[in-house]
Amino acid sequence: MSALWQRVARLRFAKSDFLACAWNLGALIPAVSPPVGASIRPADPADFPRVAAFTQHADFRGTRMQPNDVEGRYHKGHVCFIAAWRGEIASVSWIRFDDASLRLSGIEAPLRPGEAYVTAVFTLPAYRNRGLATAVAADQLRWLRGRGLRAAFLWVHPRNQAMLNVVRRTGWRPVGRVTQVLWRGKERIPLVNLSAVLDPADPLSLCSSRRLTFTAGVSVFRRGSFAWLPVAELWGSQSPSSTRGESIPFAGPAAGRQT
Repeated sequence: MSALWQRVARLRFAKSDFLACAWNLGALIPAVSPPVGASIRPADPADFPRVAAFTQHADFRGTRMQPNDVEGRYHKGHVCFIAAWRGEIASVSWIRFDDASLRLSGIEAPLRPGEAYVTAVFTLPAYRNRGLATAVAADQLRWLRGRGLRAAFLWVHPRNQAMLNVVRRTGWRPVGRVTQVLWRGKERIPLVNLSAVLDPADPLSLCSSRRLTFTAGVSVFRRGSFAWLPVAELWGSQSPSSTRGESIPFAGPAAGRQT
């Protein structure tokens, strides 16, 4: 019977997991140079067709866009950073200033004045392991600080090791974690939302009940990690405490492959 129920649970229930990371833009930003042969800059209107073509690549995972879609985001105030490798767009990353929500998961996270959200980071497979995404992330932080912003956020899947390497190398720190239990149907419907806030006193605690809301399901907020979902498992010796809710910056670049 136990095996049967486990099979039913796998068929009818799913789990999603998101780690919230933050950057205090008043802190020292790591000096990261782009690899030789690469150039990084915000896209301008002349780049819209190329950015749209980038999203049509067979390996691209994200929203496919046409030039008018890219232009629409541009007019909303969103900024696309591009890394070109010998003239070809190899990596992109978007910044928006209104919202850090994950609406497909029913997570609402509006931004406050002076905050930014880094999203839709993607490097084509042929250009990975060269440090492009890391260099783009560092350039974005410098660009944001140069425009007077005070904080930046991003979401990352705890099993996305490549992106975890990027956020470690560029000094992002974890501030919370959201885990959801979803019903598998024609649409995935959140049933339970678990939001762990590492330090409620931290002004960058994106996952607190003061900042985060869910459109469906039962929501539970607590300090520190849920016992069966420890954030500490991701960071090793530089991990935030899962019992006291401490928020500790990353100590420095992490070992591993360049992204």
